[in-house]
Amino acid sequence: MPAPAHQTPDRIDEARWLLDTGKVTKARNLLKEVLQANPRHFDAAFTLAVTYAVQDNLKMAANAFSRAVEIDPTAVEGHYNLAYALQKLGENDAALASYDRALKLEPDYHQALHNRGVVLEDLNRLDESLESLDAALKARPDAPESLYNRGSVLMKLNRLDEALENLNRAIELDQNHVKAFSNRGLVHLAQQHRVDALDDFSRAVALDPSDAESHYNRGVAAGMLKRNDLALTSYREVNRLKPDDVRAWSNQGGVLDQMRRYEEAIVCFERVRKLAPQTPYLDGLILSSRLHLCDWKDYDALVSRVLDKTTRDQFGAQPHPSLLIPSTRHQQRQAAALWVAAHIGKVEPEPFAAVRKPGERIRVAYVSADFQLHPVALLTARMFELHDRSRFEIYAMSISDPSVDWMRKRMEKAVEHFINIRDFDDDKIVALMREHGIDIAIDMTGYTGNARVGVFARRSAPVQVNYLGYSATMGVDFIDYIIGDPVLIPPGHAPDYSEKIARLPDCYMPSDPTREIATREFKRADYGLPEQGFVFCAFNNQNKITPGQFDIWMRILKAVEGSVLWMSANHAKAIENLKREAVRRGVDPARLVFAKREDDIADHLGRHQLADLFLDTLPYNAHATCNDSLWAGLPVLTRLGEGYAARVAGSLVTNVGMADMIAKDDADYEARAIEIATTPGRAAELKARLAANLPSAPLFNVERYTRNIEAAYSAMHERRMAGQAPAHIDVAVDGSVTLDATAARD
Repeated sequence: MPAPAHQTPDRIDEARWLLDTGKVTKARNLLKEVLQANPRHFDAAFTLAVTYAVQDNLKMAANAFSRAVEIDPTAVEGHYNLAYALQKLGENDAALASYDRALKLEPDYHQALHNRGVVLEDLNRLDESLESLDAALKARPDAPESLYNRGSVLMKLNRLDEALENLNRAIELDQNHVKAFSNRGLVHLAQQHRVDALDDFSRAVALDPSDAESHYNRGVAAGMLKRNDLALTSYREVNRLKPDDVRAWSNQGGVLDQMRRYEEAIVCFERVRKLAPQTPYLDGLILSSRLHLCDWKDYDALVSRVLDKTTRDQFGAQPHPSLLIPSTRHQQRQAAALWVAAHIGKVEPEPFAAVRKPGERIRVAYVSADFQLHPVALLTARMFELHDRSRFEIYAMSISDPSVDWMRKRMEKAVEHFINIRDFDDDKIVALMREHGIDIAIDMTGYTGNARVGVFARRSAPVQVNYLGYSATMGVDFIDYIIGDPVLIPPGHAPDYSEKIARLPDCYMPSDPTREIATREFKRADYGLPEQGFVFCAFNNQNKITPGQFDIWMRILKAVEGSVLWMSANHAKAIENLKREAVRRGVDPARLVFAKREDDIADHLGRHQLADLFLDTLPYNAHATCNDSLWAGLPVLTRLGEGYAARVAGSLVTNVGMADMIAKDDADYEARAIEIATTPGRAAELKARLAANLPSAPLFNVERYTRNIEAAYSAMHERRMAGQAPAHIDVAVDGSVTLDATAARD
């Protein structure tokens, strides 16, 4: 029997009491009775909708709120709550319409303005979202949630400084705002303020240890700061909270790879394969980690898949690992271009100011992560010291962690301006270089560790050059030149390079002939080498060793009785695997001798005298390692491959007068190694010839090298000053320059 009309308010109050005390079903039944008696009773219809909302039955709540506003179209709370239910259902357009109706009735309704801004953000109508949030803040200036959301929208608009202001204020007002800390961390990360980002993500984790996203972001920031233990802990916590988070498994694998914990890295990558087999670069990541371990399981199949994906622009291998496998120059260019498209995209740089006045010194900025005890610094330090300061103003821009080693100190003294830009974002670096009026920016890092390709994509200088640090084309249109030489990049190879070739007459690689070689007596026994027998040396990193290369080496050992192979391996599992592979090929593993790392450069060079012949690798040659070997007086036997990385040693031996040490092919390489080892006096003759050549070898004439690379820089600058496009440059031994204007970039 319907309740009498005069009892209705009391019954609604009773329903509200039931709702407040958690007796939702009883409240709902009572309200339905009221509505049966009085179907157009707004309070009953509205409160009934609330009973659905408190139980997150959003569909029923939306239907009930819709009925309530039909009863009373002037009810602001009815429109607001209907909008909120629709918003949570993801029906954003309908939610927006209901918020608009609420605001028409009450224009300064803060929460409706705020939520409307959130809906507009979800619809990617960011400018309108900002207007709505501005109105919300006008109504309530100190609302932390509105400040947080305004910061979120500004982040998406890439207005990072303004976003930071809003997030700072939100945190001032609410010290426990997890999302504000998290988003502020993301802003700091985008601005390369990595320490601040890590602090914010750590605070977010402390406030809400169950928030997997904060753990993930902390891992990213920690990884950028090379705080690998914390990064690893963070990613593992993500996977504890969300076992199927592919990003965390993949990044965890990447951190473990950097920590040289390759076996664990592979476990993570294999987990990614189970969860998301189409993850970009997955095969390449697994292959790269296995190469570090000399684990050649499924090598041929993996290489085939990686190269096939690269050819089809499907993220086979990242640029640098692609050089370690038998890729073509074209595939190397594809790998680079694909990485840039995925990680940087198309950037439209700001135009440059007026062209510099003729006669001013050319400002050259070398940008590198390796201005410390690293092969790049060891090779270039003397060149930096010899640059002609009357014609060139030299900058060194360091993008690595600060270091206090002796090489860093030498590099700082070698240039006029040494600037640490590690913590600057890309835009700030570009602004700094433009402020200094840099004419030529030299990328010495490329796609290797700590790469800052985005700086060059934004055009830090009118002329940009790929030099020394990355052994292939950059594959992009914003790098104008690559430094090469006639062996490294012969004319027929130029079409596979995105850059114009600045070809030096001798070797592309600088050297430092002031490097000291220890003169003390070195004894084989001190290094685990036999007193008698031929010592082949292969100090290349173990990830350059392919199964095919190892096959050749083992056949050489079997053919040369009593010989050993002196190798560099810094991972116990790699040593174990190489010994096992030797046994599989019928060679006593005791004939593999592993050299420990030698931090004293003079002693490292000096110990080369204990070896008889250096055996190079292919498809990735010895680079600085070959330079060291030749400078130390140890001949190198090599081959020429397809790309830059596969031709470096050929260039080096040519420029010490030993071009005959370039084998024609694998068979010739194997035969030559055996012939040298088994012909009495042959190895000694090669050593004597190398020693005689060294004083006049172009490879170690750093004064001539410096003048020649300066001639290339001058030609680049002159073309730019004349408003001409980059063109191939050939520098002659006397420093004169020939330009191929027909090959100028369109």
